[in-house]
Amino acid sequence: MSKIKEKLDNTCYLWRKLSAKFKLMKTNLLKNSNILIVDDIMENIQVLAGILSKEGVKISVATNGKQGVETATKLMPDLILMDVTMPEMDGYDACRLLKENATTVNIPIIFLTARVDTEDIIKGFQAGGVDYITKPYNPTELLARVVNHLDSKFAKEEIEKSKEQLVIANRDKDRFLALVSHDLRSPFAGIIGLVDLVVEDFESFDKEELFSYFKTFQTSLRVQHKFLEDLLAWGNFQMGRRQLKMSMLNISELVANNIILLENSANNKSITLEAEIDIKINAFADAKMIPSIVHNLISNSIKFTRTGGTVKILAKVEENDIIISVVDNGVGMEPEQIAKLFRIDTVFSIPGTENEKGSGLGLILCKEMIEINGGKIWAESEEGKGSKLSFTLPNFTNQEVSQMIV
Repeated sequence: MSKIKEKLDNTCYLWRKLSAKFKLMKTNLLKNSNILIVDDIMENIQVLAGILSKEGVKISVATNGKQGVETATKLMPDLILMDVTMPEMDGYDACRLLKENATTVNIPIIFLTARVDTEDIIKGFQAGGVDYITKPYNPTELLARVVNHLDSKFAKEEIEKSKEQLVIANRDKDRFLALVSHDLRSPFAGIIGLVDLVVEDFESFDKEELFSYFKTFQTSLRVQHKFLEDLLAWGNFQMGRRQLKMSMLNISELVANNIILLENSANNKSITLEAEIDIKINAFADAKMIPSIVHNLISNSIKFTRTGGTVKILAKVEENDIIISVVDNGVGMEPEQIAKLFRIDTVFSIPGTENEKGSGLGLILCKEMIEINGGKIWAESEEGKGSKLSFTLPNFTNQEVSQMIV
């Protein structure tokens, strides 16, 4: 007897859990939905509105089929409750018109009818209806059917959204791979051509000529090596192999270390590196990604700053964000160039002021790393006057950091 009672208790518990889950799903779906009621009898509208408004549904009303079509086309409700028998245009004709319109074809229509004949029900489905509810209305049945079709509609919309995003992502990846293929082939073709030339007629070159060729090989190979490193890093991000390793970073110290690393590059062009950062600014972020981002942005500014120029690194706290900026007085960019900076489908690379080469992947990688850390990146620039590249990191409170560490 006790085992039977235990089974009954378990069954009741599971049923309560399922009921609570359904109730929550129903509440969320109804609160976020817009429903159009089309009926020529005001008493029916009031009954339906009374049932639905208690659940937080936003309600629109039309009092005949023609008006229902016009209202649906204008407001684009999530679902329509359509009476069958109405003057001027009945529910079946109104439904057909809505299903013939590309903008309203996906709105589910539930018929409201006192007719229960099989022929009438089939006629409703043939017109494009998804269900029917008989009068007088049972509130529980009404809500259950409405929730079911709203759930189905929103699920289809999510699937369509995912499909569109997948198509865009695949298109961008295809373009990216085509660009990568070109960027890999062209330099290697040039290097191979030069090597063939040196090998075939090695004895005819003097020491200075050979040194010049080898310097060209060295520069080209370093650029291509960096390109392959960036490509592999990007691939790891795309496959989810790179995970965050969060720690507290002092921004002033992080920038100072990068200035030391890039001092030689700056000195070669007589460029001054300056930092204006409050020593108290700390960020809780990935200990490898953020220094890499700062290094990349400073290096990028040096590349596009003329001899004798200045590169400044700034940081400030604004509400919930830490904003880090790298500002130069270099060559600047046109709006069309700025628009291409962080786009994977148009890997964008132009030579620096001393003809320095780049892979075009650096800023795309920066964008990936910043977004993984919960920030965003953007560029401001004016041709001939310089550029400012900025990114944000979340400004977590000490309590939030403690919770994340735990």
